[in-house]
Amino acid sequence: MRKFLPFFGIVLIGCLILLGWQVFSTPAALIFFILGILMLLLQNRRHQQGRKVSNFMRLVAVLAIVISLASQGSFWLFLFVVLLGLVLFAPTSIGHGGHFFWQKKKYLAPQVTTAAENNLNVQVEKNQWWGDQTIGNQVYQWQDINLKELGGDTIIDLGNTLLPVDRENVVILQKGFGDTRILVPFGTGVYLEHATFLGEVRISGQRHELKNQTFRLKSPEYLKSERRIRIVTSCLLGDLEVVYV
Repeated sequence: MRKFLPFFGIVLIGCLILLGWQVFSTPAALIFFILGILMLLLQNRRHQQGRKVSNFMRLVAVLAIVISLASQGSFWLFLFVVLLGLVLFAPTSIGHGGHFFWQKKKYLAPQVTTAAENNLNVQVEKNQWWGDQTIGNQVYQWQDINLKELGGDTIIDLGNTLLPVDRENVVILQKGFGDTRILVPFGTGVYLEHATFLGEVRISGQRHELKNQTFRLKSPEYLKSERRIRIVTSCLLGDLEVVYV
């Protein structure tokens, strides 16, 4: 995810430029902004001269600047981008994995609730909207996977399960932000379809940069393989890696 930092930096600079343009093109906002700056400069000069400084006047000056900025839509866009950047990059940048609750790793095997209603086998799976997920830390019985996530890193390990033979097993993953790694046993036929706005696909030693593109790959002898896996993923920002184990 760190490689997206320059992209976020460009977005932040764009928001600041837009904010400056909006303030200077809005007479009322410009008056409040200039008035607040002048009052702060006046209070600072009085402080340097050893004269008494009014905390009330400082508060009024700060409020004038805040009102000038907060009246512009680009100011709130800037705050949103800053908050999004903190959520995505702060834990990685400070080097403490799991520092925030959304970075904590945990094992999540497919949780299935079954019920017999009118002779139908009903299966209900719970989706985790946010945070990192690891499927396959322990041996588990295979069922097709269909995951939806807002954000977080995902690891799907197919090495601790036995894929059924002579059928197309399916992994479907839809997420907003975060990286994905899928571990596939050697000898398994793979059909991969990945769509992303900005990210990278790594498989069989190859790297493919994608920008609002869909990547498709089918391994040789896919249809003749005894065990097959069809992987369909989509992500707004993030990388996908398929590793043979």
